[in-house]
Amino acid sequence: MTPDTKIPKRVSEAIGGALLLAMLLLLWISLLPETEISALPLLFRIVLKIAIFLFPALWLAVFLKRRKISPPKMTERASLNKSLMLMLSSAGLIVIIEILYTALFPTVITPVGVARENTLLENFLLFLSVSVVPAVTEEIFFRGVVLRSMRVFRTSLAILMSALVFALMHFSAPVFPLAFVCGLIFGMAYVSTGSVFSVIGIHFLCNAFWFLAETVNVYMPDGYSLLIRGAFTVCVLLSSTGLPFLKENTVAFFADDEYAVSSSAVLSLPMMLFIGLAVGIQLFT
Repeated sequence: MTPDTKIPKRVSEAIGGALLLAMLLLLWISLLPETEISALPLLFRIVLKIAIFLFPALWLAVFLKRRKISPPKMTERASLNKSLMLMLSSAGLIVIIEILYTALFPTVITPVGVARENTLLENFLLFLSVSVVPAVTEEIFFRGVVLRSMRVFRTSLAILMSALVFALMHFSAPVFPLAFVCGLIFGMAYVSTGSVFSVIGIHFLCNAFWFLAETVNVYMPDGYSLLIRGAFTVCVLLSSTGLPFLKENTVAFFADDEYAVSSSAVLSLPMMLFIGLAVGIQLFT
């Protein structure tokens, strides 16, 4: 076996191991008893959410470094103007898809815990827990680590695989299609801009919108439908204005790199084990 064929296999094994570790941490946290919304439990929840993806990312980095495998370099970072426009148009597109999807499948909307009884500090920590921390940790892990490492394969395959594992890690069959589409948009935006910060911004804007929607539904129920209709209109305008940038995302999906190698080793044993377990969890829970 030549070095060129060893590298992708080792990368897939390393990513599969990191995903298995992250999955075990998520499952462990899901078994913890529910606590009331208050400052200390929320802080504890934030720390756990950071650890879920921090430890697997560090493990993967150490694994690749010891085997002297360097993740492929990203393209040059896009200009600030392009990054902002791509961020707004992509977030608008995702919110449109989410609004339409949740209209068809309203059960996929899970309340995060906004309540009139919460203090300002508690709602702020809740906002950090469900909007800021997931956007930062998930994008650093799934795009900045998983997708970037998998670019030893074709770019399109790296984007598809990062979207697949991102969707599987939601452990919900009804949420899977929506999460997979969002993962594709995140991945294409990451490759197009060359910056994980742009994708964090997209993810954050989407999370923040739904936190705002729940807050409005709790404090001003009559204004909820107005907010959704208004947001849908604004997002259509944002997506329409940003069509040239969204088109670049599609181009990035089909961009092949000079260092791309055969995709035959993408399904290593750890990767197949992760996919099999994640699919089983979604189907039988």
